[in-house]
Amino acid sequence: DRVWTGLHDLTSDDDAEVRHFSGTVAFRQDVELSIAEARAARTLDLGAVKGGLVRVYVNGLDCGAVWTAPWSLPVGVALTPGTNHIELRFTNTWQNRLIGDCALPAEQRVTQSGLHYHQGERVRVPGRGWVPTVYSGYTPSDALLSNGIIGPVILK
Repeated sequence: DRVWTGLHDLTSDDDAEVRHFSGTVAFRQDVELSIAEARAARTLDLGAVKGGLVRVYVNGLDCGAVWTAPWSLPVGVALTPGTNHIELRFTNTWQNRLIGDCALPAEQRVTQSGLHYHQGERVRVPGRGWVPTVYSGYTPSDALLSNGIIGPVILK
């Protein structure tokens, strides 16, 4: 298990396994609310989210998932006075994992796909410049897709 003290773009992590991670990560936070705050709060705004979707749980109740802007959803029915447990489950695509696997020997790759790994073969296409060969997949030098819950996460 890996523990972070705050939200961040996974591709900015020092650990290559995290930068190339594909799957679901959970962020958890307990929030104390007064009676008035619990009654007033209706929406959880996730701020910025990159490259995936987020399923939100409040006090164990599934409040739904969001995959596009606006990155917010109603949570008022799940809030109570006192301690509220909020869990955000972020799921990304496997693009960054495929890019990471390009640089690994076959026996160390995490993924298997119909894409062919290559080490930078490109062709010149008029009007598009240099692009990967047809059906060639990713290269180790391809840019990673920014992904994660960036925040700020705010109860409104």
